[in-house]
Amino acid sequence: MFKRVKITLLLIFFIPFPGRFLLFADDALFLYKDGQKARYEQNYGRAIEKFRASLQKNPHYFLPMIALSECFLKTGEYNEALKYVKLAQKYDKNNVDLYSLEGRIEIGLGNPDKAREAFNRVLVIQPNNLNARFGMAELDIAVGQKRTAAKRYIETLTLSPESQRALLSLSLIYEDLGEEKISQSYLELALKYHSNNPDVQIAAGRYFLKRGDLKSARMHLETAVSLAARHEGAKLLLARVYILSGDFKDAQKQLRGVINMDRDNEPAWYLQGIVYERQGDYKKAFNSFFTILNSFPEDEVVRITLENLALKKTGIKDPVRKRLSLYHYKRGLLFESQNYLDTAKEEYRRSLMLEPESMTARLAYAGIFKAYGYPIKYLNELKVIQKLGHNDPDILDEIEIYSSLDMNSVAKRWDIDQYSIQRNKYTVSIFLIPPDKNGNISVHPFFPEDFLEYFKSYVLEYYNINVKYSGTANDFESAFNRARKEFSNLFLIVQYNEAERDFLTDAGLYLTRTGSKLGYFKEYRTGNDRIRDAVVSIARKLYEFLPVRGKLLKRSFNLGIIDIGRFNNVKKNDELLIIKKGGLTFNTEQMGFLYKKKDIVGKFKVSAVDEMVSEGRVIKNGFFDLINPGDEIIYQLKKTERKEKKKEKNKNLLQRIFKL
Repeated sequence: MFKRVKITLLLIFFIPFPGRFLLFADDALFLYKDGQKARYEQNYGRAIEKFRASLQKNPHYFLPMIALSECFLKTGEYNEALKYVKLAQKYDKNNVDLYSLEGRIEIGLGNPDKAREAFNRVLVIQPNNLNARFGMAELDIAVGQKRTAAKRYIETLTLSPESQRALLSLSLIYEDLGEEKISQSYLELALKYHSNNPDVQIAAGRYFLKRGDLKSARMHLETAVSLAARHEGAKLLLARVYILSGDFKDAQKQLRGVINMDRDNEPAWYLQGIVYERQGDYKKAFNSFFTILNSFPEDEVVRITLENLALKKTGIKDPVRKRLSLYHYKRGLLFESQNYLDTAKEEYRRSLMLEPESMTARLAYAGIFKAYGYPIKYLNELKVIQKLGHNDPDILDEIEIYSSLDMNSVAKRWDIDQYSIQRNKYTVSIFLIPPDKNGNISVHPFFPEDFLEYFKSYVLEYYNINVKYSGTANDFESAFNRARKEFSNLFLIVQYNEAERDFLTDAGLYLTRTGSKLGYFKEYRTGNDRIRDAVVSIARKLYEFLPVRGKLLKRSFNLGIIDIGRFNNVKKNDELLIIKKGGLTFNTEQMGFLYKKKDIVGKFKVSAVDEMVSEGRVIKNGFFDLINPGDEIIYQLKKTERKEKKKEKNKNLLQRIFKL
């Protein structure tokens, strides 16, 4: 009797429902399953939370370790991915696929030798291991050997003819190589064998979206959503298609579904803001964008989009503008405290674009020029503050002090306001070829026009450039034609590629008269402020690339004053050419000017330099004095060789294949 009771008690203790022994194991399993569900829906943030919680319940449970490593690989957190795969290897020593996973992570970390070692470790034991073979193909892509990678994927099809991963990878590779027919053939095979797989339908939807075939994209993405109703990636892509088709109601339905599943889904809030903006409901658009910035204040694209919308649709005293302006002002103070004066200046300048009447931002902006050693520019900014009605005693004292310094300036001697001179400027038309025109789908697909406006604002910072026209273009030909219609001297074709963690932009400078390419500028940035840093650098490179060009403003016997100064890097004792007005034409071979020898009417030797003007001795060329105000002033140009950098294209393809 006692024995039967003992057995019964033991059975009751160990059965799953009431059993304490299995309670924590069950919790860990349930959490793991929840994580897998979120992972399938591409909600990696929630998946990572669930897998971590599963490990807290059972620290020796290796399945969440593997899942965490795979999630971190997909989100680009390679160090975290490596940590968990190493941990999993301790508990699942015989799982050779963990070494394939380790190899993929080492690719992401930029360690090709370690990656190759990990894959070979598997292939020695299992020569036909598909994961290791796929890994070797990804390694080929990482080092730029795309066709070798394609060959490896084709070889895997002999082992697994219907491999979804191989077929989709081959479609992506040949798409990247520009071989559309081959790319589409592999996609069609994937659809033939795996039409009920949402990832394959998503790949097809993305393929047709990139080609502007909205009808086909819609069909495949609607199929994907029907197969996986909670798949966030499918719903977001479908919302993009609806927005492009003008079906805002259907777009909102998809976006609300994503937001209900994940309140922190940045792409969903971004697209919702775009929908409200296109419907003309700017208040709701502001709320959507601010929702993102409240959680992700460093999201540059959303901030730029929001700021541009505020600049277009609100008055200068609107609270939205003040809030956005304050953000840049505070950042400016932070950069200035670390002596990053150039960056601080850009932040103050952006703050003033949003709130021109801000005394604190204006004073901080003025202070940067004081620190640079440009007292007249500093004085001018103080006078703006005074005109806005701010009569602070300290500001008035500064105005008095620096006004007395201005009395001894070159400009004052010649009775010239050096910051209001009408200068000869380079007229430039700026064209953006949006990413989708090159077959790319950006993280933020509706950003191109906002990027163009943002880019233009930094180009306009320079006194020698006048942006005559800006707009999007399909290709070089359409940009060239429009630039000629605008009669600009030069035109700039800008492109960018935005990934989740990096930003690449480049710009080609062309002569409008002939279409000749004169210069090329490229910037690649990662981390915070990557868009701003890239744009500031390109604008600066453009400014520095354009030759210094001025004109003779006034002349008194052998003395004269020209409209270029310290801001243009003019120095005392510099010697410049004086070219007869109208005698300069652009060189079609390289950036510079052509002029006839007979049009060189003299030289100008600098004797004193101000911020925006310079004084010097006028030296006539020959017996007759043919020099007059309005004549052109240039440095004698030297020929320079420029090498164009090759574009790096492998990283984005690799990231897309990582996500398959």
